[in-house]
Amino acid sequence: MKKLYFGRPVNSFCNFGVTDYKSKMENSLINQIGAIFSDHLVENPNHPRHEEGYQRYRDIEIDGKKRGMNYYFKEVLPEMDDGVFMSFPGGKFGLGVYGEAEFIKEKNNGEIYELGFDSEGFLFLDNMALDSSRCMSYEETIENIRGGKKDELPLALHDALLMDKIRILI
Repeated sequence: MKKLYFGRPVNSFCNFGVTDYKSKMENSLINQIGAIFSDHLVENPNHPRHEEGYQRYRDIEIDGKKRGMNYYFKEVLPEMDDGVFMSFPGGKFGLGVYGEAEFIKEKNNGEIYELGFDSEGFLFLDNMALDSSRCMSYEETIENIRGGKKDELPLALHDALLMDKIRILI
């Protein structure tokens, strides 16, 4: 069976409150993706089995920086066939998520799909084209996951999932 990577910003489910509810919402979305791509196994980068690998790479300094994301690029993504990648409201991708999509498309020759938000707040799933103008800088990514905009994605995602506002365009 083929493998489908589900790349999304680390804060996607952060403001869902109670851990059980957060897990339920995350699993619900993963199950919906799995139903659409029924010929794939969906790989969740947030699964606890990836924590050890991420921390192992996080402990290694490269060019004076700790790079936990290298775990995904060296050990997880090479095993993936295709991917679904979540953009932030407004249509841009975080630097890491864009890099993951680029890896699957260019290195693995896989199909890539965007999970994004339209102007009506619907979550949509569509074919994704690589467009570097939609890739945030490191600073923009940090602002959207830890800074002043950190609540925008989790709230938009929560509203779309709670109201079952999903459009499949593929």
